[in-house]
Amino acid sequence: MKELPCEVLSRIFGYLDFSSRREAALVNRAWYEASLDPSLVKNTKFTFDVSILEDEKYFEKGKHLYDGCLCKSPNLQLTGLDENFNAKIFLKLHSSGMYVLGHHVEHLSLRNSSILENTFISILEHCENLKSLDLSGCNSLFMSGSAFLSRLTDRSIVKSILAQITSLELSSSRYINDAILCRFFKLCPSLTSLSLASNNLLCNSLGISKSNSLTFLVVQQMIELHSCNITSIDLSRTSIMSEALTMLSSTKGLSLKRVILQNCKELSDVGMVDLIKKQPGLIELDISGSSELGNPTVCAVSFGAKGLRSLKIKKCQKVTDVSIKHLCELEHLQILDISECFHIGMSALRHGISKLQHLHHLEMKCCNLTKFSEAFISSTQQNGISRASSNTSLVAMSNFHHTSLLPSALCHLEISSSQYVDDVTLQAINVHMVNLEVLRLSWCSSITDFGLLGIEHDVDSVIADETKDPLYQLKIKDFLSTGKYSTNHGYAGLIQRPGDEMSADTLSYNTTCEKVIQQSLAERGIVRLQHLRELDLCNCRKLSDSGLQFVFRYHNGPFKCLEKLDLGMLYNAVTDETLNTVVCGKQQISQLNISFAVVTDAGILNMGRNLRGLNTLNLSNCDKITEQSLTYLSDNCKWIRTLDLSMCRSLKASDVNNLRDSMPTVSTLHSRYSGGANLVSTTHSSGLPTRNKQIPMWNR
Repeated sequence: MKELPCEVLSRIFGYLDFSSRREAALVNRAWYEASLDPSLVKNTKFTFDVSILEDEKYFEKGKHLYDGCLCKSPNLQLTGLDENFNAKIFLKLHSSGMYVLGHHVEHLSLRNSSILENTFISILEHCENLKSLDLSGCNSLFMSGSAFLSRLTDRSIVKSILAQITSLELSSSRYINDAILCRFFKLCPSLTSLSLASNNLLCNSLGISKSNSLTFLVVQQMIELHSCNITSIDLSRTSIMSEALTMLSSTKGLSLKRVILQNCKELSDVGMVDLIKKQPGLIELDISGSSELGNPTVCAVSFGAKGLRSLKIKKCQKVTDVSIKHLCELEHLQILDISECFHIGMSALRHGISKLQHLHHLEMKCCNLTKFSEAFISSTQQNGISRASSNTSLVAMSNFHHTSLLPSALCHLEISSSQYVDDVTLQAINVHMVNLEVLRLSWCSSITDFGLLGIEHDVDSVIADETKDPLYQLKIKDFLSTGKYSTNHGYAGLIQRPGDEMSADTLSYNTTCEKVIQQSLAERGIVRLQHLRELDLCNCRKLSDSGLQFVFRYHNGPFKCLEKLDLGMLYNAVTDETLNTVVCGKQQISQLNISFAVVTDAGILNMGRNLRGLNTLNLSNCDKITEQSLTYLSDNCKWIRTLDLSMCRSLKASDVNNLRDSMPTVSTLHSRYSGGANLVSTTHSSGLPTRNKQIPMWNR
C-alpha cells in the first residue's frame, strides 16, 4: 500500500465512511495526504479552534497536531479567534507551514471572532477563491463604524476577493450601520444571499436614514440596486413589520427563492400574504417563532407558492388544522416543520400531510397527536380489534394500514415529546418507513420494550403455538404471574433479570420467548430501520436494559450506519452490559449521550476501545465513573471535541483539570458540580462556579 500513488489511495478512501477515513489518515503521511483529496473533503467542514494557541502549555502538548497541517476542505470555520491573544500567533504559524487558509477555502466562517480590521484583511488575503463569508457576531470588527474599510489601500487589497462572494452573513452585529452595509454591497457586486438576523433594524421611520444605525430604508435601497442578483434574505429576530415586508417584496426585479423570518414578533399575516403574492417563486420559507402569523399565512403559501420545497412554521401557535389541510397543494414540498404548533391535530395529518408524496423531512415535536396510534390500525370491523384494546395492545403486521398516514418516502422523522406516540405507532413506523435515516422519539413516555422489539401484546398465544402441551402452558401462566422483571421495566418473565436462578422449565420457556422476540424483531422491530444515522430515545423511561440489549444484539448488531445515538435519562436501562452491546461493532458512532446511566469504569473502557472516532460524549450525572474513566477516554478517544462531565459525583475538580491537560484538543468541556457539589447551596453561597470553557448542557 505504501507504493500506491496518491490518486489510487484517494479512490480507495472514497469507499470508506468519514470515521474510517479519518482513522486511516493517521497511518502515515502518504495516507494523510490522500485523505485530503478535494473530492473527499468537499462536503466536510474543517473547524480550527484558534484558542488552543493562547495557553503555551496546551499548545506545546498539541503542537504536533498543527505542524504541516494541510487542510484542503473548502469549508473552514475559525473559532476562538481573538485579536489580543491568538490572532497574530495564528497568522505567524500559517506563514511558517500550518496551511489552514489558502486557495482551497471557498466558505469561511469567522463567527463570534474578536478581531480588528487589519487581521480581517490579512485573513482574506490568503483566501483568493472565497464564495461565502460569515462575520456574524464580529462586533469588534465593526466598532470603527463608518471608518470600516474606508482607506483606499485596504479596499484595493480585498476588492478582488470580495467581488467573488455570493453569500454574506452579518448577523448579531452590534455596531453595523448603514455605511458599513453600503460598503459591503459596493465591494460584493455578485451577492445573492444576505443575512442580517438579530440586528437592530430600525423600521419605525421608513423614510429616515441614520448614519450610526441600520435602517430598513438603506437595506431596501441596497437590495433594489442588486435586485437582479439577490435571491435569499434572512431578517430573523429583527423588528421588521408588515409594511416594511410589503415594500421589500414589491421591489422591482426582485425574485426571492429563500426567505428566513424567524421570531419576527412584529410581523402579521398581512405582510406575509403580500410577500407570497409578489414572490410566488419561493422555494424555502422559515417563519418559525413568528407568533402573530396564523392560518391566513399558511393558506397563502399553500395556494400561492406552488414550487415551495421547505416550510418551517415551528412555534406558530395560531396555525390550526384548517390551513394545514391545504398543504396538499404543495406537490413539491420536501421539508416540513410544525413542531410546537399545539392546535395541529390528526385531521391535518390525514387530509394534508399524508398526501405530500415527496416529503422526506418531517418534524412534529410537541404536537397534539391525539389518537395518533389508532390511525395506524384498520377499522374495528376490518380487523376485529376493539377500540379499548387498541390503546394498549399491539397487533400483527397485517393489521397496519398500507395506505400510510405519513408519507412512505420520509427519511427524517421527529415526533418527540408526545404522550400519544406509543408502541403501536413505533411498530407502524418500523413496518412502513424502512428508509428512515433520522428517528427522534425523546420524551415519548408511552413507548415500551414491546414497541422497540415489535412484540405482540398477546404473547401467550404465540408461545402456545410452539408447544401444545397443556401442562407446559399452565407452567407458562404460573411463571407470568410471578412478576419477575428486568433491571428496569421487564415484562413478566419475557425478559429475565440477569442473575436470577431459573429452573429447567423456565430456561425452556425463555428459549421459546427469545425465538418469539427474534421473529418479532424481524417483522415489526426497530431493527428493520437499517438506514438509521440518528436515533434519539432520550427519557423513554419504560425501556429496559434487556430490551435494548435484544435490539443491539440482533444478528451481531443492526444499524451499521448509525452516527448519533441518544440514550440519555434512561437511568437503570443503560448498564455496563447494555453499553457493551450497544457499542460493539459501531465504530462509526460520533455522538453519544448516556447521561444518568449506571455505567462504571469498565463500561467506559470498553466504549473507548470500540468508539475511537467519538466526537461528542455526554456523561453527565453518571455517578459511578471515576478518574479511571477519564484516563480511558484520554488514551482511546483522541477525537473528542465536546465532553460533558457535569454532576458526576465521583469525579473531582483535579481529575477534570488533569483530563484537560492530557486532551488539549477538547474544545468544549462542561464539568459543573462534578464531585458531588450541592447545586442549591453552591448557587446561594458562592455563586455559580466558573471554569474554563464551560457551556450549557449538551444540546441534542
